[in-house]
Amino acid sequence: MKLHRPRRATAALVLLLAAACNTGSSGPGDSPTGPLPAIILTPDPVVGGSTISMRAGAGSTASVLQLEIFATDIVNLQAADFTLLYPDQLFRYDGFQRGDFIGAGAQVITGTTGPGTVTFDLLRTTPAPATGSGPMLFVTFTAIGAGDGRFDFFEPFAEDQLGLEITGIDWAGAAVRVVL
Repeated sequence: MKLHRPRRATAALVLLLAAACNTGSSGPGDSPTGPLPAIILTPDPVVGGSTISMRAGAGSTASVLQLEIFATDIVNLQAADFTLLYPDQLFRYDGFQRGDFIGAGAQVITGTTGPGTVTFDLLRTTPAPATGSGPMLFVTFTAIGAGDGRFDFFEPFAEDQLGLEITGIDWAGAAVRVVL
C-alpha cells in the first residue's frame, strides 16, 4: 500500500528546514560568531604637491599591517628622519624593509623612545639624491588588540644633498581600526 503525503505538509517541511538552516548572518563580512578580523587603515587626505604619507602595503593581512611610508613628488631627498607614533594598545612593532625610493643600500637606523614610538633615520648612500615617487619604507606591525587609533609622524625632517631642509612636504598620517 502506497502512502500519499499531502503537498501542503511537504511544503511546510521545506520551510521548517530552511528556517533551521538560517545562520542569522546580517550581511556581507559577518559570520555567525561576529565580524571577521580586519585591519582598516584610512590615510589622511593630502592636497597634492610633495607628500610623505602612509598606506596599507600589499603584505597586509587581517592580523598584520604592512605600513607603507610612501613619497610622492619629492625632489632631491638625500636624508630623512622622523618618529613614527603608533597605537601600542593595538599593535606590536615587528620590523621594517627598505623601499625602492630610498634604495636598497640606504642606511636606516631605528630605535624606540618609549611605548608606541619607533624612530627612523634614513640616509641614501648613493651620491645622487632621490627624486620622484615611490615607497620609502615598509613597516610591519602585528595586531594585538581591537579598537581605533592613529599612526602619525612626529618631528619629521627631510634634507637635500647639500644638507638643507626640504620644506613644503606634507607629512600625512592615518587612522586605523582593528577588528579581532
